[in-house]
Amino acid sequence: MTAPATKLCLGALLLATSLHAFGEIYKVTDEDGNTRYTNIEPKTKGKEATKVDLKNTNISEEGKHLPGSDDTIFEELREEREAKEAAQREKQDEKQAAYEALQQAKRNLEAAKEVKAGDFFNTRNGGLRYKDSYHRRVEDAERALEAAQERYENAQ
Repeated sequence: MTAPATKLCLGALLLATSLHAFGEIYKVTDEDGNTRYTNIEPKTKGKEATKVDLKNTNISEEGKHLPGSDDTIFEELREEREAKEAAQREKQDEKQAAYEALQQAKRNLEAAKEVKAGDFFNTRNGGLRYKDSYHRRVEDAERALEAAQERYENAQ
């Protein structure tokens, strides 16, 4: 069977199935008073058959909501989405602040390393030696840079 013929047969089968699913339902009462329901209209005599009007239970009436689908669910979903977006913005702000703090710590270290008047003294041999205050200033700036780098890495 070729592909188009297969598709045609499949389509016909689906159409027949759907027509059968939406067929009529009949309530049949025989001469003994027994009642049964069928989708095939009875053709034999002596049986009373009436068409049953079934309501479609899968469709809600206009203006009414299905159980559990009231507006509060949509409100909860909107609030959940907004909270998630706010958390993402907060995380992005943290990353940006950590990056800026890292850049500032790098500038501070460079500034701390700059030798200024009063950061050194002359030795007896004619050389220069840095004062402890200079070394502490550079060490403090290096520690601040390490802390800023750690904060930036944790924000990623």
